[in-house]
Amino acid sequence: MLWLIGWLLLLIGVVVCTMGRHGRRIDHHLLCRACGFDLFNRPENARRCPECGADTTRRHAFRVGNRRLNQPVAFAGTALAGLAVGLLTLAAARWASQADWIAWTPMGVLRSEVVATASPARARVADELLRRLHAGRGSDREVSLLVDALLARQGTRDWCPAWGDLVQGAIIEGRASPAQIDRYVQQMVAVTFELRPRMRAGDPLPVALICNFRGGSELGPLAGALVRPQITLALKGGPTWHLKVAGQSLDPAVPMPISFAAAIDPSGPSIAPGGHLAHLECTLTLLPQRAGINEVRIHRAADLGFQVLPPGASSVEVVENPELAGAMNNAVRLMAGDHWEGDRLGYLTMADPPMPVAFRVLIEQNHNQWLVGRFITRPNAFARIPLLVSGMKQKPVPGRIQVLLVPDPDLAAGTTSILQVWGGTLRVEGIAP
Repeated sequence: MLWLIGWLLLLIGVVVCTMGRHGRRIDHHLLCRACGFDLFNRPENARRCPECGADTTRRHAFRVGNRRLNQPVAFAGTALAGLAVGLLTLAAARWASQADWIAWTPMGVLRSEVVATASPARARVADELLRRLHAGRGSDREVSLLVDALLARQGTRDWCPAWGDLVQGAIIEGRASPAQIDRYVQQMVAVTFELRPRMRAGDPLPVALICNFRGGSELGPLAGALVRPQITLALKGGPTWHLKVAGQSLDPAVPMPISFAAAIDPSGPSIAPGGHLAHLECTLTLLPQRAGINEVRIHRAADLGFQVLPPGASSVEVVENPELAGAMNNAVRLMAGDHWEGDRLGYLTMADPPMPVAFRVLIEQNHNQWLVGRFITRPNAFARIPLLVSGMKQKPVPGRIQVLLVPDPDLAAGTTSILQVWGGTLRVEGIAP
């Protein structure tokens, strides 16, 4: 509609402006058609225009009457034409903003745009490229250059899952070479080692292997693959441990990353107190379930330092900050019904503690205490602990009970990164199930 109004006003404006500029006739003098000179009172025998010398004896050599510009009409026509140009410009801007220019952009330009880190249209460009891949558009050379550009970014920290979707789209459509597929699978796994920075002599030394996947929004070629890690830890100038770690299947429903936990058995060679440097090596064997994808072996290594404390010391700092006491008490909730449910008294929840916590959970009733569980939670995390009394010879009886949370720093000593925990005992008000 805006286009129609704009063109109509432009037509009317041009007509009105032309009429105004043409003006109205003010006399009936003969004028030279060639130069417009007024030939009024010219000699009868004159055969040429005295101004330009044009032959006045030829046919249509004259036009009749001088004309005066009609300024109001010309101005009105110009205004209408200007308004029409403004409306047409607005309509063109709206059309340009709604037009899908990406669909008409050459693939080489889209390739440069999709790998740009700060590109605001990266998601739309990736969708367009994926649509072209599934539609079979683009030459084999263009697709190969696109996949190579994405694989070059796969090892960076700012990896985008949309890039992985593009590579997996090329694999599904059979437009990626075997070398590109192998490189993509090799680079999909980013391995990070974690080693507890301090431990007490005689305690296990926790080791963790964190695997992040730089792939698409789905696991693609590695969906359902079995991951078998082999971890070796060697002290500089000391013994070597081969850690046993259970494998895991890459279930698409399991959120990434996945971690593998292990620990040095304290019953083996002892580690003297002091600072040590550990050389960690890991071999990940990936057994893809998809046909056409070969077994993948990924080797990673890192050197990490740690400190061994004397036997009487603690590797976990116990902190009781009065400023955090209110927030810590508010983080604990007791969820229980109005009657016993078999051996379950209810649930205890810990939501968003201000600092790491490690507790033993005790039920207290009539000066008797029962240990019902242990748990550890990081800051701003959530834990849900069932209060179960199954397997106990003497159980709480229906009536008023209280739940105590007693600090358990030894539980935190089994982690790779929690070095301090809350040190105060929390008491949840009694309930009467």
